Amino acid sequence: MAILYPKYETIKNLRVPPTEGEFKMIDFLLENLNDEYEIYFQPFLNGDCPDIILMRKGGGVLIIEVKDWDLNSYHLDYRKRWFVNYNNALIKSPISQVLKYKENMYDLHIQNLLELKLRDYRYWYIVNCAIFFYKENENDVREFLLSPFEQQREFLNDKKAQKDAYDRLKKSEESYLTFLNKNIELIGKNNLNSKDLKDLLYRKWISRQSFNFSSELYDSFKRYLKPSFHSLDDGRNFKYTKKQLELSTSKQGEQKIKGIVGAGKTLVLAKRAVNAHIRTNEKVLVLTYNISLKNYIHDKVSRVREDFYWENFHILNYHDFFNSMMNNFGIEFDIPEDFDNWENWRKEQFFNDKYYGNINLFKDFQNRIEKYSAILIDEVQDYRTVWLRLIKKCFLAENGEFVVFGDSKQDIYNRVSLVESKKVLVIPDSPGRWAELNQSFRLTPIITAFASDFQKKFLAERHIPDEFENIDFQSALFDKVHYKYFGTLDFKVLADFISSYSTKLESHPNDVCVLSLSIETIREIDFHFRKATNERSYIMAETKEFYDHLKEKYGQTKKFYKELDKIRKNKKLHFWMNSGVTKFSTVHSYKGWEIKTLFLIVQKDTLETTYKELVYTGFTRCMNNLVILDIDDNELSTFMDELQFVEKIENPAANKELR
Repeated sequence: MAILYPKYETIKNLRVPPTEGEFKMIDFLLENLNDEYEIYFQPFLNGDCPDIILMRKGGGVLIIEVKDWDLNSYHLDYRKRWFVNYNNALIKSPISQVLKYKENMYDLHIQNLLELKLRDYRYWYIVNCAIFFYKENENDVREFLLSPFEQQREFLNDKKAQKDAYDRLKKSEESYLTFLNKNIELIGKNNLNSKDLKDLLYRKWISRQSFNFSSELYDSFKRYLKPSFHSLDDGRNFKYTKKQLELSTSKQGEQKIKGIVGAGKTLVLAKRAVNAHIRTNEKVLVLTYNISLKNYIHDKVSRVREDFYWENFHILNYHDFFNSMMNNFGIEFDIPEDFDNWENWRKEQFFNDKYYGNINLFKDFQNRIEKYSAILIDEVQDYRTVWLRLIKKCFLAENGEFVVFGDSKQDIYNRVSLVESKKVLVIPDSPGRWAELNQSFRLTPIITAFASDFQKKFLAERHIPDEFENIDFQSALFDKVHYKYFGTLDFKVLADFISSYSTKLESHPNDVCVLSLSIETIREIDFHFRKATNERSYIMAETKEFYDHLKEKYGQTKKFYKELDKIRKNKKLHFWMNSGVTKFSTVHSYKGWEIKTLFLIVQKDTLETTYKELVYTGFTRCMNNLVILDIDDNELSTFMDELQFVEKIENPAANKELR
């Protein structure tokens, strides 16, 4: 018998019970497959909840979406979009839904799978898709899916169209059939027999030995499909301050927590998330804005000394969570036909108004949403107010716990409200005072002093300066902020300097990060750094080699930029701190992380309206050795000249020893 996760009894007692069709498919697979096969029912994959995933080690993966639908209640338009008959409401096509689960396996969930597919398309067929229509026969499903072509044929008949119009329609229909045959297995109630199942698994290579579905890839899939247990001994002893312990206490209701950089906001969030799970014995949702930060929060949660199952913690980026919920509930993005011609600001406004900020989007699915008894929001200064309202209204249980964490000085997206010309974190629907964390544990006294002076010089016009509790100017005798003015941007010169100065600082590659405001800058410097040192690195974007490969393959087309976006997101999602290599990232992607030795490349030539906030956010990632590489910011150069604890590096060649 196949191995089922979770156990059958657990599935029967779920808060949202399985449908008849889902039970039918589970029972059928259990009866007809041996223990080489693993069946996962509604696994939580970073927000995605496909109905069933079937996997066989050495074979492959099959995603099965189950629909208990009577197709007489639906119709398709000429664009093959699905509509409900009684109210003509647009819904997501089951084909698009299951293919989205598959795409996300490559683009988001499984490390290295996207890059493998981009280099060798055969990897695309490791994961396969099927839709089970519980109430329909396979032939009826096919006939329904082809109905738009019949409608167009009748239209041509009425218009007495020319032969070439019929030829184009026939070609389009054949192309669609080819697409279905290659990408989707249609399973009707008449296909629930051992022969058809055996044929399907053989046809999709799942029952055979696959060269591409390696043991490493199988382990990566299983890690996501079957989260592990975290024991108390897996955590670490950590001495929390009285204030941190107080704010880590889980309780129902709303709370707002703000703190200076390095004050342990994420540490408090992680412990509070675990405490919330222990208090409620329910799942906890933690939302970030920065995509890569989910792994940092995961790491902090793993350090809490408590027993828990990882499946109880859903840690996601806001937009990924939202997109997954839409896909899970079959809500389709209804994109205007001329959308590609719109300007970017108009596209962003469209998505926010109609989807990401639409407070009523999930109103018809409230009885199907498994609400959270605790939701924690990190970096709340990056959120629009309407997003918070939507999350509370749609996904927070009654009398639930809702906690936000933030710092207005790190408002790099310019979303914090101005109150009497100062940026102040305001959550309109959350009354009460902000709890505060004012002691920085990340920053050395000198970096703290530098942060304080930087705030007063560059941020005070729009922000209320922080009151730091651990400023010690006497440390300037022994500690310095390292600074070099370059004047021009030369990628090779910068890479050589970073390599030599890291060595002088005796910094292990694992403890070094290079930040810039520009993807192009880190891509080029990463390339020259690897050439100069023969060392591996991790860049939170595409490498120069891969960029050139895609550019040669696609040219500067929409496909080129789409693939770039995919690889960048994938690299952020799979970024971990202790990779053993030097890291390269933009400030946007690294926000929330920390590192012992930081090289911050500052370029004034930027259109960013939050330029100074970006610089501040960048250098406050540093825990020890801060090296600022100024390309062309004369105002910053003048400021650095005035600080006694800054060590100016006049030119790299002259610095044989650190002073």
